[in-house]
Amino acid sequence: MCDLYNTATYRIWLMKYSKQTDFEHKLIDFGRKVGYITAAEMAGKRDANGAYKEIKELFKEVTKLRKKEKGKDHPLDYHRIPFRY
Repeated sequence: MCDLYNTATYRIWLMKYSKQTDFEHKLIDFGRKVGYITAAEMAGKRDANGAYKEIKELFKEVTKLRKKEKGKDHPLDYHRIPFRY
């Protein structure tokens, strides 16, 4: 039953996230990591300055990927979407 659960979970994940771009995956990962960092900071496991610097570095990575993907032709180029949409 455990294998069936894992297979079903994987299929649901695949249906939800298979059409997302690398930027969208990175953005989801960024949100998760920021949540962990802020929780650790609020619990006193991490200092505020270190948490800020780590979040800033993560944001730079997301920004770089966004700029890289912005030049490609994909759904993130909202200004190129035809008016009918």
